[in-house]
Amino acid sequence: SPPYAIVSHQCLHDEEVNFNEYLHLQPATKKKLGYRKIVEACKKAVCDHLEYIWIDTCCINQSNHEEVARVVKSTYSYYHNSEVCYAYLADVKGSPIWRSKWFQRAWTLQELVAPRRLNFFKADWEFIGDRQQLTNDIHYLTGISPSVLNGSTPIHSVDIRTRLSWCAGRKTTKAPDLAYCLLGILGVSIDPDYTEDVQSAFKRLQKALIRSYPD
Repeated sequence: SPPYAIVSHQCLHDEEVNFNEYLHLQPATKKKLGYRKIVEACKKAVCDHLEYIWIDTCCINQSNHEEVARVVKSTYSYYHNSEVCYAYLADVKGSPIWRSKWFQRAWTLQELVAPRRLNFFKADWEFIGDRQQLTNDIHYLTGISPSVLNGSTPIHSVDIRTRLSWCAGRKTTKAPDLAYCLLGILGVSIDPDYTEDVQSAFKRLQKALIRSYPD
């Protein structure tokens, strides 16, 4: 695929622009905060000399279950293969970054460690810093070691139990996502099933882990 940027963010409740809304833009849609996020992210990509960008809210057709399943299983590689990831902290205006809910969300875990470059932005799209500059803050907030954050320790060489511990206490909108967000981080694959609870999702994840890492 051609070089692309990618966006990580907390969902702006009732303000996001979905796949169909973006395809058939209405004046009311353009007033949403989610539309402004798309426009501002595209401007950043242009500044980084990139012609393409991937934003989950408007790039995934949520009514297509096969597409959703494919994306859930591939999200880690989407972030890993990007040129740069923009972490948009919509709840950081003047306050310190550690107050942001972004750091407690389940899906942002892989978005934190998978991309080669990760740049953080405030609500008004002012640049805060990149992952290298914020390593100590991020380590303090997440418990992920600085060597993983700065890329000197490859994620798949980290002990499985340590990788599992990174998701402790994280928040999800859909319960089984707490297991699904670990697929790329653990290097295993299971089909998402949003009718299951978090316990059965973790049981299936555990079986996949045992198959991949018998020891």
